[in-house]
Amino acid sequence: MQNGTENEGWIVKRRSTWGIVLSALLLAGSGVAWADAVVRVHLNGTTLEFDGADVRLTPDGVMVPLRRISEALGALVVWDGDNTTANLYKPNVHLLVAEDVSREGDGYVIRRPFGRIESGLQKKFSVLVQVDNLKTNLESFRVRVVDPKGETVGDSPDLSAAGVKDNFWVRSDFQISFNRKGEYRVQFLAKLPGGSYATLSEKAIVAE
Repeated sequence: MQNGTENEGWIVKRRSTWGIVLSALLLAGSGVAWADAVVRVHLNGTTLEFDGADVRLTPDGVMVPLRRISEALGALVVWDGDNTTANLYKPNVHLLVAEDVSREGDGYVIRRPFGRIESGLQKKFSVLVQVDNLKTNLESFRVRVVDPKGETVGDSPDLSAAGVKDNFWVRSDFQISFNRKGEYRVQFLAKLPGGSYATLSEKAIVAE
């Protein structure tokens, strides 16, 4: 596997079992036995896992861990303990996968974008990431490719976000063997100062 990266150019610690919770999925009806109910949360048909944290049904709705929900929705959360405030940041992140992405002048030229590939092939390609509406400072970011079994098959190095503004572009180059059939996920990850990486956007490449 061979990777290269050209740089053009979140979840802060403070973990607790319950931590911050978000009231969501308001339920109708007063006859629900909420104290003993088993609550599941689905996002686009996939059940979210909360790693042992409680999901509680209350008389007014469902209480779920804010950190996990923010991760699932591609947002960053920063807990301000001094002001007991949770700050959420949701930048717009757009991913484009193409056989060739070249820099020309002040912009990029994109050739032969794709989203499907024959399984068993090895392919060189570029991922062009465009980020805007970034309302907080980042420490670093990276681009990753994950195969249908969740194994990382391509990963850029950490890219410093020093000097990055609210709108920027970054290109990462990969050479991947698509040995398994199914959905490969191209991910853009970023982290806040002192935090850990969170996935802010994904795009699928289907190996058939």
